[in-house]
Amino acid sequence: MAIAAFDFSNAFDTLGVEELVLKLRSLNVGQGAVLWFRDYLSGRVQRVRYGSATSTLRRVSFGVPQGSLLGPVLFTVLTSDLPAALGGGVNVTLYADDTCLWCAAKDPAIVKRKLELAASRLFSYALDNSLALNPAKTQLVWSSNPSPISVGITVVNPQEELLLLGVRFDRKHSINPHLRALAGTARSLLALTRRLLLHLPRGQQVQDIVRSLVVGQLGYGGVLFPPGSPLRTPQASLCRASRPRSMTWHGSCAVSPVLTGCRWSNYWQLLGCHR
Repeated sequence: MAIAAFDFSNAFDTLGVEELVLKLRSLNVGQGAVLWFRDYLSGRVQRVRYGSATSTLRRVSFGVPQGSLLGPVLFTVLTSDLPAALGGGVNVTLYADDTCLWCAAKDPAIVKRKLELAASRLFSYALDNSLALNPAKTQLVWSSNPSPISVGITVVNPQEELLLLGVRFDRKHSINPHLRALAGTARSLLALTRRLLLHLPRGQQVQDIVRSLVVGQLGYGGVLFPPGSPLRTPQASLCRASRPRSMTWHGSCAVSPVLTGCRWSNYWQLLGCHR
């Protein structure tokens, strides 16, 4: 089995207006909505100011306005026909501008051939839709018998780990690399918390600061943890972090000793947790 994750360079900035209009119509979006989106994305200009110098206005022909909440949605519309364009033979997972292909077979040569064919089609699809695929940032992980694949004119070599949506997996498809990184993050955040306690009185203010720093970090990717795991929800992970066996996953991760050594239990009341 092999997994390939592809990167579109500046995906939301290269979105083509006319290509999007065609996709909206193919999805049977009403004419009024189509014209609204065309107007929203057309006729924009920009300029650069550096110190007291200002450039002339330049027309913006591609992309969505910076900071627009519609960016991921419109990109999803634009690439809605991507799985069909790749044909069969591989599995496709899309999330906004992240595209992941994976294929499994007993013969590694078949996996390689199918992935390279899908990658070639993806490269052509990007050109046809005014998108910039960056083969140099393609990630490739094999569960066994690793070998490189070609993406365009670039040869992509296999790696030991794969980073998908902020969660790192190893060749065995486990999240142990993510948990190891999580342990390091927890130690750093706890050290920061200790320093805050030297300067701020314990109470709601410190509690809010610690929650904003810690909960999101420890809870990210929690849906991937096994059911019943104390890491599955950030609140539970904070409350149980000092229990040596509660933070392990398949008995092969060092998260528990790290968090235990950091003495998270000293901060239970600060965080509003209870034994």
